[in-house]
Amino acid sequence: MCSQARGLLGAANWFQGQSRVDLSVLVALGQQRMSGLTVGDCRRPNTIVRRAKQFKDLHIVIPSRKAEELIFSAFSDSSFPNVPGGSIQGGSLAIVTTREF
Repeated sequence: MCSQARGLLGAANWFQGQSRVDLSVLVALGQQRMSGLTVGDCRRPNTIVRRAKQFKDLHIVIPSRKAEELIFSAFSDSSFPNVPGGSIQGGSLAIVTTREF
């Protein structure tokens, strides 16, 4: 079961990087637990699957825009200590948007 959890976390890591940034924290926290797994840790990736299925019919539409209309921005955040052992969890997000948004 734990090898399946590792495989699922690897696939979820790719998936969240491509289109599901909302899954990022679940994937990151799951990957941090891989060194000292418990049975509960092996079952936790099922939460990622449930969350991914919640919005499976949501479509992302990227409209065509002129380059002059685009604005690039970035956000980052971190928290301490929200994982076992007092480790720091952080993340960054780069976005492209327009002024009207």
